[in-house]
Amino acid sequence: MRLRVVAGQRGEGVALWDAPRDRWLPLRDALAHRAAADAGVRALLSDVQDDMIAFLAGGTAVREAALRLAERLADEAFAADLTPRLPFAARSLRPFLLSPRHSEGVARGMAARYAPSEVLRQAEEHERATGETFPGFRPRPLMLSLPLLYQGNHNALVPSGTPIAVPPYGHDIDFELELGFVVCRDVRDADPEECREAIGGLVILNDVSLRDTQWEEIHGSPLGPVQKCKSFTTAMSSEVLTADEVLDDLASLTGDVDVDGERWASGRADDFAHPLEVCLARACAGETVVAGELFSTGTLAGCSGIELGRLPQPGATVALTVPRIGTLANRFGGVSA
Repeated sequence: MRLRVVAGQRGEGVALWDAPRDRWLPLRDALAHRAAADAGVRALLSDVQDDMIAFLAGGTAVREAALRLAERLADEAFAADLTPRLPFAARSLRPFLLSPRHSEGVARGMAARYAPSEVLRQAEEHERATGETFPGFRPRPLMLSLPLLYQGNHNALVPSGTPIAVPPYGHDIDFELELGFVVCRDVRDADPEECREAIGGLVILNDVSLRDTQWEEIHGSPLGPVQKCKSFTTAMSSEVLTADEVLDDLASLTGDVDVDGERWASGRADDFAHPLEVCLARACAGETVVAGELFSTGTLAGCSGIELGRLPQPGATVALTVPRIGTLANRFGGVSA
């Protein structure tokens, strides 16, 4: 089920994509309609109509109630303001790095753009002589045996349509097409099966990155490569796909990147080193992960500019599309004050 927050006649709230009628159905307006007389449906939906996380936590019963409501009101018209909004207020943002192909691709791309020519020559000679990947480009072994994550900045999340400025301390801005997954109930020291039940839905994320700053932080900071290069902005789709739709076949999700209408990249979530429930089990080991916390998968392989050897120009509009979820589009350019 696809969901988003819209503004209906009775204010903002959760809406579901009613595919048979090709419409977004605002739950608040639908429940207020005189034809929505099913007491059971009202009881299930009244407490979640304004809260995306609560809707996701309601599981199968709430989703089925929403579908019954849509069917009951099949012949009624509803207006919805679809101005892009964040679908929920994330309690935290913690990205994983799950794609080995992306890990290698971004290492190659960063080296090609910023490394001294002597390093590039050594890498080329090594690969030509051995037929093997240069050690500096290989994913680190720990990434393959353990889900690795870092702390992002949930206060910097913006919706589709928000212009993204270049911070004054760098210039090489880039996109990364990622999947986000939000937790809908608290978990602590939980096994993967319990964690699977706590994953409520998936969104599209653009992990906007400042590559020249990232290069500086990789080589100059003892705190790691993901500080100021990524903390200034992350964009999130308005649409949420309920986890039941995709957790059994995450590899089926595909994504496309278009820059000013030109297709730059396409990718698939088919090489992740760890399932999402294993990632969440790692995150909640020894600590409580609370409902509303947002995690990401890291970038789909090939879906960042640095991997392609080209970065978007100032003023470019970057549109990330995952067909089963929606589209996230933001204009890059300008310098933040």
